[in-house]
Amino acid sequence: MEKNVGIIDSNVRTILGIIFIGIGLFSQLGTGLKIGAFAVGAIALVTSFVRFCPLWKVLGISTSEEGKAEGTEKPVERTAGQEEKTKEGEGKPSGH
Repeated sequence: MEKNVGIIDSNVRTILGIIFIGIGLFSQLGTGLKIGAFAVGAIALVTSFVRFCPLWKVLGISTSEEGKAEGTEKPVERTAGQEEKTKEGEGKPSGH
């Protein structure tokens, strides 16, 4: 499974997950709201730990450097010259 949740995103999800689970367990809200808060917190924690979010996948979002590197850009083949060539043979200046 590819990762699409980055480090900062994961840390925010962990903090929010703990907060929402705490609200679900210790608040004086109605039963439905407590279950909802607990569920949101549990989902946030799980997506934080596995570093994959199905909603991000559907929306095409990736905050992970690994997720951005996989399949979002054409592979680059470096040559001894001043150009970079993609695997399809397209040339572009390398900026050297």
